[in-house]
Amino acid sequence: MLNISYSAAYDPYHTAFRFLMLLRASSEGPKPYDWLRISDFYLCFPKRLSDFSAPRKVTGLQGRIRRLVKSLPDVHYASLPESRDLFERMKVIQDTALSALSKKNLVSYDMSGGQRMVRLGIEEIPEPLLSAVNGAITKNQALLEILAQDFVQIETLGIGGLKDRSDLEEYQYDTV
Repeated sequence: MLNISYSAAYDPYHTAFRFLMLLRASSEGPKPYDWLRISDFYLCFPKRLSDFSAPRKVTGLQGRIRRLVKSLPDVHYASLPESRDLFERMKVIQDTALSALSKKNLVSYDMSGGQRMVRLGIEEIPEPLLSAVNGAITKNQALLEILAQDFVQIETLGIGGLKDRSDLEEYQYDTV
């Protein structure tokens, strides 16, 4: 049996929109692409934050995650694969979205310290798109505070890093 359904996680246009949301909601400056990918995953699947192991150095993060996940509605209309499988399937879509944003100069990226770093680009986000992004940021404020403010405080690579704490990607062979 073939099921056809839409998931924003596999839509490169929606992924580009979410990337802009995350970059606009975070502090200025370049961000690791791994942070962007992991945060994007949780933006698509916020209930999966319950599996995230928050560090003690980010005060109150675990409690905010717990309250947020508890406030989200239960959606049982589809059974989804394991988080790692979903995250791996999203990679090609995320890479495509980053490339498209880069070609329009809405983001730029380069290598720094062994990581691909992403920042908002030199071109201004067109007004209709900027308005939609800002509206989505306001609508998802509690979730974006966790992803774009708290997650940025956590190192991305190595033991205790974002990749380790999310358990979405291999971290043991990171160059730290």
